[in-house]
Order: sequence, then structure tokens, then C-alpha cells
Amino acid sequence: MDLSTIKEKLDSGDYKNPWEFCDDMWLMFENAWLYNRKNSKVYKYCTKLSEAFIDEIDPVMQKLGYC
Repeated sequence: MDLSTIKEKLDSGDYKNPWEFCDDMWLMFENAWLYNRKNSKVYKYCTKLSEAFIDEIDPVMQKLGYC
């Protein structure tokens, strides 16, 4: 999974609910962590992006009544 695929799925309305979007985001993060070394830029940027994602998505999911 990658950001361009996630964007395509968003643009085409493939996600039936916000959880599907979150699942793909976490799949992307997990793949980046799995296939890149801890000292690589990809791994480090993925960690920062995942932290930002949590900060941003939690309030949205709460507002939508999913948490």
C-alpha cells in the first residue's frame, strides 16, 4: 500500500467507511517499517507521519462517532 493508491481510492470513493481508510494507512505504515531499516529516512519519516496521522485522525473519528 502507498499514498498514491490511498489517494486513488479516496478520489474514486472506494472506501465504504473511515475504518477502511485507516486500515490502508496503517498497512502502508507497517509495510514501511517492515521493509526499511530503522536508521533509514523512509522508516523515520514513516514514524513521524504515523504520529501525525494519529493526532489528526482521532478527533475526526470521534466527531464522526466511530470512537
